[in-house]
Amino acid sequence: MKNINSIILSMSIIICSSFASCTREFIPDLTTVENKIVVNSLINNEESIRISVTKSLAPGATFKLEELVDASVSLYEDNIYLGALDYEKKEGDPIGYFKSNLVQPSPNKTYEVLVKKEGFDDASAIAKVPEGANITNTSVKFSGDNSYQFNFTINNSPQPDFYYLKMFFRAYVIDENTGERTYIKPEIIEIPEGAIPVGQQYLDNGYVFTDETLKEGENIFTGFAKAGISPNFSENKPEDIQLDTSQLYIHLETLSEDAYKFYYSHAISLISDTDFFSETAPIYSNIKNGLGLFAGIYISEVSVEVE
Repeated sequence: MKNINSIILSMSIIICSSFASCTREFIPDLTTVENKIVVNSLINNEESIRISVTKSLAPGATFKLEELVDASVSLYEDNIYLGALDYEKKEGDPIGYFKSNLVQPSPNKTYEVLVKKEGFDDASAIAKVPEGANITNTSVKFSGDNSYQFNFTINNSPQPDFYYLKMFFRAYVIDENTGERTYIKPEIIEIPEGAIPVGQQYLDNGYVFTDETLKEGENIFTGFAKAGISPNFSENKPEDIQLDTSQLYIHLETLSEDAYKFYYSHAISLISDTDFFSETAPIYSNIKNGLGLFAGIYISEVSVEVE
């Protein structure tokens, strides 16, 4: 997933037990969630399916990754069995994934995952990748003082839609010996308030919102963005980091309802974490007999040359 690698769904959901709860509808006592299978994957139109399988932990318990590498993970498309997924963990990755290199999700098809492991209840979930929205009529102009005027249009469909929108410039460092650029993560981003409909601020200074405030058909988004450093660079920031401001990237995810509920609840949880007096916000889960998230998104991303 594009860093849905990013996902990769953010490390805060990969180990779901780090939250006080994993669903908005049900807030379990922590002592009751021990040995629940935790399934996490945002399937999308750009990558083959990969799924992390871990387990929940009671307070004070420890988890060994190898405990679930031999789980049985089966995948179905429109109720047709596609096969079992293979476990793979690359060197340097903090966690491994069950992968299907042959299956790339298609919009409007239904995907089901079934996870079996001795000593656990069978866990399952259903996901669907929505139809994506198109980004058209794009333009970006440098306006001085590190400011960039942008315009673009998205086409809103008649059915209810959910979105996550962010914009960014890429960051890079230059090799002292070769002079070559190396693009680095996290990306450099900035999006102004008021440029999109009312929504909840989320990761990478993006926003999660619904189409309730959009009209059917073409909707124009316009404003002034400023190039800035991602908060993720607040520590250990490379001293020679530079911005490639020749192209502005517009990243739009059309979300399934399950993905929207997770993004929104996760956004609220992040805000709560910064407020000492607020209660911990529960995180949405859609895994039957387990915890985590299995949901679909459609990624639309364009790069726009800066005038």
